[in-house]
This record gives sequence, structure tokens and C-alpha cells, in this order.
Amino acid sequence: MAFSKIRPLRFGLVGTITRDKIRLPSGKMQEGLGGILYQAATLCGLGAEVVPMTAVGGAIWPDVLKAVRSWRGFKTEGVSVADGPGNLVLLEYPRKGERREILKSAVPPLPSSRVLPFLSGLDFLIVVFNSGFDLDFFTWRQLVEAARCPRWLDIHSLVLSPNLGRRKYEPFPSWPAWVNGVDYLQANEKELACLLNHPCFPPRTEELSSFAAECFLLGVKAVFITLGSRGLYLATPQEEKFLTPGKPTKVADTTGCGDCLAAAAAWKLSQAASVEEAALFGLEVAARAAAVCGVEATYRLVFSVFNPVRPG
Repeated sequence: MAFSKIRPLRFGLVGTITRDKIRLPSGKMQEGLGGILYQAATLCGLGAEVVPMTAVGGAIWPDVLKAVRSWRGFKTEGVSVADGPGNLVLLEYPRKGERREILKSAVPPLPSSRVLPFLSGLDFLIVVFNSGFDLDFFTWRQLVEAARCPRWLDIHSLVLSPNLGRRKYEPFPSWPAWVNGVDYLQANEKELACLLNHPCFPPRTEELSSFAAECFLLGVKAVFITLGSRGLYLATPQEEKFLTPGKPTKVADTTGCGDCLAAAAAWKLSQAASVEEAALFGLEVAARAAAVCGVEATYRLVFSVFNPVRPG
């Protein structure tokens, strides 16, 4: 009897690859690749096939190839290599308050010709606005309409001022036009405050419910609001709840934890898990990822702990 080989789940990943310089609360500086490589590291570690649709600076592209050379399932056909340094980001994590971002350089927005041809055959699509101008609005709407698979949107830098240099959180009243037609929506508390038009004040508990209700009218199936060490607010049209993560044995670097959560949750959703099961798995992966630094260490962690078909 002949057995057919089960193909791996195929994930599209739209966003930007960055080189990050990170100033930790201790004052220590570290540098490494970031952006959508955190989602890619998680998905490849879990056993998915990943098609990044992204532009990357030619100056960092050799480092990207070196970093992903052992990542099973990482495909490069959707990558556009742009002239110049690419997205260079300084992230500052103060002892108290939100992180601060300085964008030193950036690649241009991806045109539709570098996105739409790669949507065919996808089982799931994750889009994260790493710079806030990864795609223009027209291309974004084309993508949403063309995708024939579940669509996950991470708001992220859409709520930051669209400039180089130090960036500020700003009100983002046009968010419904961006969210319309998305299946799963992700934001953190600060980003949600911007969507609610009061970026200087954290969302009130009752605002979480009213925001989620607006999202459901736009077609969203589940809302994921990350709350840092406090976990996650999860809402579906049927229910809402707060989910608490397990505590990592140590915290080395929280950069990319929300990205790992999204990728891990999407992985479970693509396997017909419930939204709550997917969210809990995402929290577990994110908590473990906080104990390591960088995208390469994230891949090794996910592959060694969570990949069901790893050798040996």
C-alpha cells in the first residue's frame, strides 16, 4: 500500500525584517535581527512552511540568510532585496513604562506585485506592520480581498507616527477601514489605546469589550489584546476572558514575545484548535521565548520543545 506524504502547513508572512539595537532596562545593549523573523522562527520551529513576503535591506540580507540557513521550511521566493541598510531600529526598554522606538532607516512599502502572486496555496496568512508603512492602504485592501485563507493582523506600528527618528504613539481613528475583513486581530494595550483615540491613557476594562464588539461587526472572529506579563485578553462573539501565562524560569529578553504568541496561536488555529486552545498555546510559547535572546535562539527553542517530528 502506498502512503501519500502529508504536506506541511503553508503560512504567508507579510511584514518587514529589521536589524534591532535593544537597550534593556539594565542599560545593557544587544543587537540582532528582528521583525517578522520572530514569527518565522516560531512557525519553522513548529514544522510549518513559511513564505515571507517582505523587503529587506541588501546590507543585512547576508546576515538573514546565515540566520535562517537551518530553518526547515523557510522559503525565500517572496523576499525582495532593496538597496541600502533596510530597517534599522533602536528599541529602548525603560524600567517603567512603554518601550520607545527610534527608526533610523526603512525600506519602501511593498507593491502589490510582490504580495498578491504569493497568496496562492496558503493555509494561513499573518500580517504585521513592523514599520507602519510596510504596505500602503490600497495594497493592504487588495491583499485582504485576494487571500483565500484565514487572515491575522497585528496592528503594531500602524499607530506610530510615520516618520524616521523617534516615533510617537498617535490616535488611529481610521482603524476600522484596516481591520474590516480580517479574521484575527492582535494589538497590545498601548496600541489599543491609540485605536481608542487616547494614546496617553491605558484602556479601561469596559473599553476592551466595546472595542471587541466593534471588531465583530467588521467580520473579526477573535480579538487578542496582549497585556505583557499579565497575559492576554481574548474575545470572541461568544465570550471574553483574561488568560494568564505561565511564568518563564528566567526573563532574558521580551522582544518578539508577542510575535511568537501570534505565530503559535495561528499554528494551532490552522489545525482546527479552538480560539482559547490556540491562545493558551501562544502564551506558553511566548513565555518560554522570553527566556532566550534573538531569532536564532527562538527557532532552536521552539524546535527542541514543541516540534512533534524532531529527530531523536
